[in-house]
Amino acid sequence: MNNKEILNRTFSESFIQKMKNRILVSACKYGDLKKTKQDPLQYRDELKNAKYRISLYEKTGNTEYLVDAANFLMFEFMEMKGNFLATDNDKNSKIV
Repeated sequence: MNNKEILNRTFSESFIQKMKNRILVSACKYGDLKKTKQDPLQYRDELKNAKYRISLYEKTGNTEYLVDAANFLMFEFMEMKGNFLATDNDKNSKIV
Protein backbone atom coordinates (compact mmCIF):
# COMPACT_ATOMS: atom_id res chain seq x y z
CA MET A 1 0.00 0.00 0.00
CA ASN A 2 1.30 3.49 -0.82
CA ASN A 3 1.04 6.58 1.39
CA LYS A 4 -2.06 7.92 -0.39
CA GLU A 5 -3.90 4.63 0.07
CA ILE A 6 -2.92 4.46 3.73
CA LEU A 7 -4.17 7.99 4.38
CA ASN A 8 -7.40 7.36 2.43
CA ARG A 9 -8.11 4.39 4.69
CA THR A 10 -6.98 5.77 8.05
CA PHE A 11 -7.17 9.58 7.99
CA SER A 12 -10.16 11.94 7.92
CA GLU A 13 -9.80 15.20 6.03
CA SER A 14 -13.41 15.91 7.03
CA PHE A 15 -12.44 15.72 10.71
CA ILE A 16 -9.53 18.13 10.17
CA GLN A 17 -11.78 20.53 8.25
CA LYS A 18 -14.28 20.45 11.10
CA MET A 19 -11.45 21.26 13.54
CA LYS A 20 -10.49 24.26 11.40
CA ASN A 21 -14.09 25.42 11.12
CA ARG A 22 -14.58 25.26 14.89
CA ILE A 23 -11.40 27.29 15.43
CA LEU A 24 -12.59 29.97 13.00
CA VAL A 25 -15.98 30.20 14.71
CA SER A 26 -14.31 30.33 18.15
CA ALA A 27 -12.00 33.13 17.02
CA CYS A 28 -15.03 35.20 16.03
CA LYS A 29 -16.83 34.43 19.30
CA TYR A 30 -13.95 34.58 21.79
CA GLY A 31 -11.11 36.45 20.07
CA ASP A 32 -7.50 35.56 19.39
CA LEU A 33 -6.34 32.42 21.23
CA LYS A 34 -2.81 33.71 21.91
CA LYS A 35 -4.09 36.92 23.47
CA THR A 36 -6.63 35.01 25.52
CA LYS A 37 -3.98 32.57 26.78
CA GLN A 38 -1.74 35.46 27.88
CA ASP A 39 -4.47 36.89 30.12
CA PRO A 40 -4.19 35.24 33.58
CA LEU A 41 -7.92 35.84 34.13
CA GLN A 42 -8.67 33.76 31.01
CA TYR A 43 -6.67 30.69 32.12
CA ARG A 44 -8.04 27.35 31.04
CA ASP A 45 -6.81 23.80 31.34
CA GLU A 46 -6.60 22.33 27.83
CA LEU A 47 -6.36 18.71 29.00
CA LYS A 48 -9.28 19.08 31.41
CA ASN A 49 -11.36 20.62 28.62
CA ALA A 50 -10.46 17.78 26.23
CA LYS A 51 -11.38 15.13 28.80
CA TYR A 52 -14.66 16.90 29.52
CA ARG A 53 -15.56 16.98 25.80
CA ILE A 54 -14.74 13.26 25.51
CA SER A 55 -17.04 12.51 28.45
CA LEU A 56 -19.81 14.50 26.75
CA TYR A 57 -19.26 12.48 23.57
CA GLU A 58 -19.49 9.24 25.54
CA LYS A 59 -22.82 10.40 27.02
CA THR A 60 -24.38 11.82 23.85
CA GLY A 61 -22.64 10.32 20.82
CA ASN A 62 -22.33 13.85 19.38
CA THR A 63 -19.10 13.83 17.36
CA GLU A 64 -18.85 17.62 17.63
CA TYR A 65 -17.40 16.96 21.09
CA LEU A 66 -14.63 14.80 19.56
CA VAL A 67 -13.70 17.69 17.25
CA ASP A 68 -13.62 20.09 20.20
CA ALA A 69 -11.53 17.63 22.25
CA ALA A 70 -9.06 17.33 19.37
CA ASN A 71 -8.72 21.11 19.22
CA PHE A 72 -8.05 21.35 22.94
CA LEU A 73 -5.41 18.60 22.61
CA MET A 74 -3.84 20.49 19.71
CA PHE A 75 -3.73 23.68 21.82
CA GLU A 76 -1.98 21.71 24.58
CA PHE A 77 0.51 20.43 22.01
CA MET A 78 1.10 23.94 20.65
CA GLU A 79 2.04 25.19 24.12
CA MET A 80 4.76 22.51 24.21
CA LYS A 81 4.63 22.01 27.96
CA GLY A 82 6.16 18.58 27.46
CA ASN A 83 8.63 17.02 25.07
CA PHE A 84 7.83 15.05 21.93
CA LEU A 85 9.66 11.76 22.33
CA ALA A 86 8.86 8.98 19.86
CA THR A 87 7.71 5.89 21.76
CA ASP A 88 7.18 3.42 18.91
CA ASN A 89 8.68 0.50 20.81
CA ASP A 90 7.74 1.66 24.29
CA LYS A 91 5.58 -0.71 26.36
CA ASN A 92 3.18 2.20 26.97
CA SER A 93 2.50 2.77 23.26
CA LYS A 94 0.17 -0.20 22.88
CA ILE A 95 -3.40 0.20 21.69
CA VAL A 96 -5.89 -0.53 24.47
